[in-house]
Amino acid sequence: MELIKQEAEHGALDVPYLSKYILNMMTLLCAPVRDEAVQKLENITDPVWLLRGIFQVLGLMKMDMVNYTIQSLQPHLQEHSIQLERAKFQEQLNKQPSEYIGREERRRGGGGEGGS
Repeated sequence: MELIKQEAEHGALDVPYLSKYILNMMTLLCAPVRDEAVQKLENITDPVWLLRGIFQVLGLMKMDMVNYTIQSLQPHLQEHSIQLERAKFQEQLNKQPSEYIGREERRRGGGGEGGS
């Protein structure tokens, strides 16, 4: 990074080379669905528009990664949430068993507290 900073400060930064390097890295790292977007960036010659395009595609790549991570963790998260819900319900049942027992009796139509 320091070298790039020094080159930019002295006007020696090879923007086309650096852009090509960044685009090649993006091609290697992106999902196949983003290949076309990266290829379109290769045709942009204006450095400002190229940087805008790179940041836009990088944002999409970041969202792809987030979605992939959530999708891959979903089974584990669901199992954990089920266990957590059961534990919380059991905790509430232990604190106030009459509330849940009366509610179950009313649901079945057996009367109970306040039922008819």
